Amino acid sequence: MKKWISIIILLALSAPAFVFGRNICFAEQWHAFDGLRQTASIIFGVFGVWLAIVYRDDIVSRLVGVSAKNDDGQKAIKKAEEDIDAFECVFNGVIYSSVIIAVILVIGLIAPVIRQVGWFCKYAWIIRACSFYFLMVLTVAQLYVILMSLSPMVSAREKVLKALGIINIIRK
Repeated sequence: MKKWISIIILLALSAPAFVFGRNICFAEQWHAFDGLRQTASIIFGVFGVWLAIVYRDDIVSRLVGVSAKNDDGQKAIKKAEEDIDAFECVFNGVIYSSVIIAVILVIGLIAPVIRQVGWFCKYAWIIRACSFYFLMVLTVAQLYVILMSLSPMVSAREKVLKALGIINIIRK
């Protein structure tokens, strides 16, 4: 269901992106690409720190190969099983942010080359429209990652409140 909603949103936004994007020069679009790259870098860093702090034992046990028979290994596996949704959310956020950064870096390398090729200059409006469409897709993806970052925060908040015995008072 989520997949279909994503496809519908991208298709609904594609027509306006092509129509309006063809009139926006790449120099103006690049400011948005750069801001998006910076945002993705910040999200990447935040999620990386989150993984390193909250899921340290699980990551170390997976990377070092700590045995499940070992107490540390058992604790890490138990914690990962309890927090699998939050862990996947944080880990996927790192992956998505990495992909967004990589795509923007590639676009930054390809754009100057495209400007030098005569055939592309003749159809610059198509290139600008496609560029703006990629900007729109990457922005929607980054918004998704930002919203996805709320899930582990809510989960952590509930655990802290539950541990303090506050959550039962609030829900009553």
